[in-house]
Amino acid sequence: MHRGLATTGVVGTLKGKRKGQKTIGLRADMDALHLQEKNDFAHVSVHDHRMHACGHDGHTAMLLGAARHLAANPDFAGTVHFIFQPAEEGLGGARVMIEEGLFDRFNCDVVYGMHNMPGIDTGTFAIRAGAMLASSDSWEVTFKGTGGHGAMPDRGTDPTYVAAQFIVAVQGIVGRNVPPSQAAVLSVGHIHGGTPGSPNVIPSEVLIKGTARSFSADVRALLRTLRLPLPERLSRRTRTTRRGARIDMRRTVRAQLRGDSLRLAYREARHVRPPLVILADVSGSMERYTRMLIFFAHAVAQCEARVETFAFGTRLARITPELAGDPDRALARLAARAGDWGGGTRIAQCLARFNRAWARRVLGPGASVLLITDGLDVAPDDAHAAALAAEAARLKRSARHVLWLNPLLRYAGFEARAHSIRALLPHCSAFLPAHNLESLRQLGAVFSSLSHRSGSAALAMQARARLRAPSIPAH
Repeated sequence: MHRGLATTGVVGTLKGKRKGQKTIGLRADMDALHLQEKNDFAHVSVHDHRMHACGHDGHTAMLLGAARHLAANPDFAGTVHFIFQPAEEGLGGARVMIEEGLFDRFNCDVVYGMHNMPGIDTGTFAIRAGAMLASSDSWEVTFKGTGGHGAMPDRGTDPTYVAAQFIVAVQGIVGRNVPPSQAAVLSVGHIHGGTPGSPNVIPSEVLIKGTARSFSADVRALLRTLRLPLPERLSRRTRTTRRGARIDMRRTVRAQLRGDSLRLAYREARHVRPPLVILADVSGSMERYTRMLIFFAHAVAQCEARVETFAFGTRLARITPELAGDPDRALARLAARAGDWGGGTRIAQCLARFNRAWARRVLGPGASVLLITDGLDVAPDDAHAAALAAEAARLKRSARHVLWLNPLLRYAGFEARAHSIRALLPHCSAFLPAHNLESLRQLGAVFSSLSHRSGSAALAMQARARLRAPSIPAH
């Protein structure tokens, strides 16, 4: 019995009496939902706001029953691993278990899993060719207004009206964008705005959350691209009038409170600088190189308001708080935390972790990603390279620019031969060296150009011209 994979995961192992080398895995998920159960049968949940509304307690019971039966009748050849997986949806239970070494510790030739389906006769199974269950993606939208009194909606900006129109309009995304031969669902599952005790107050924000389901990777990618274009963000202090002018609400209200005659105060909209995200490789041969770049990241954080820094090796960790103070102390704390990051770089796993856990939190409109690594992954086979390319493509879709700093470019005659490097290159806006002060100065010039030039192709051309980096090769 092994506990602790993906925090609450459990794996049990049973060997048969007969000799055999084959190993199978039997998997069941065991997550619950944040619901208050109101049933009255014997197996009702005893925990407030925790309910097995999808029947995953049944999955757990079936796997326990299978383990009990095989333990009582071990007349089989080989080994069985009973995998109790937490967090079926949203928190990445299976992915995290795999990242933490599930199949390294418990090798499986095949894995079997199932999901209950109400309406099917007891004791029967339903199978089909192709995709059996849909992918699950979560989405959320926040509508921001100025709020106000419910009796005077003309005095403010009411986000509830816009949110209501959005809920109706979102149902047209599937009908007018997804091919009729394909299946997809967009559903709204959560709406929040205002407080129950103040129904006469128009809220300043309305939050809508939902889920998206699809059966193919193409439709899933299509649903992710169907979003409102947000080339820039405007200050909350401004509102757009019908004439297109922008009103400074704060200055206007202050003038009215002073007793001045009603006069609208206008101002230019403020633009928020796009975020910069740094992904720094700290393992193996990259340690000394990254140490220099950590100082660079600290310097950038002093002049850029929105900088997030992550370190990765065999795992990924956010180190932005450590870089808020002195960089020497930040490096010392980082070294203390990085003791278990040896053993080579797992770029694909770390990019997957960033894409799923952090991309939506730290990347925004116009974001730039600075990837610092030599690109040499610990698993350089073709299958792994394909997974790495998929994660790099997903990162590129979430950011406007992906700049790759590679220390191998300091060597004359460098050629991109490694599978992992060739998998990453097509998804990068620029491939740059940065191994001395002069190249860092030039990199700073490239950063300053991000707000003046548009398009990844123009940025890549400028970066290559300045730093004389080799052209990005094809696959």
